[in-house]
Amino acid sequence: MSTADLKSELKLLIDKESDPQILTAIKKILKKTNSEQKLKEKLVSRAEKSEKDIKEGNVYKREEV
Repeated sequence: MSTADLKSELKLLIDKESDPQILTAIKKILKKTNSEQKLKEKLVSRAEKSEKDIKEGNVYKREEV
């Protein structure tokens, strides 16, 4: 099943769902996944910047710290 097919099926199931507890659970799952992805992107970005700084020699010596 392709991603587009899966999204279409999920949309149909959500449209048919009337139980607010189930809809709230789905919402929490989707929000959690989204925030985890943002955190991962932020951490990767910081790591890449750190690696660049190290390669360019932008570091402190122990004595300077």
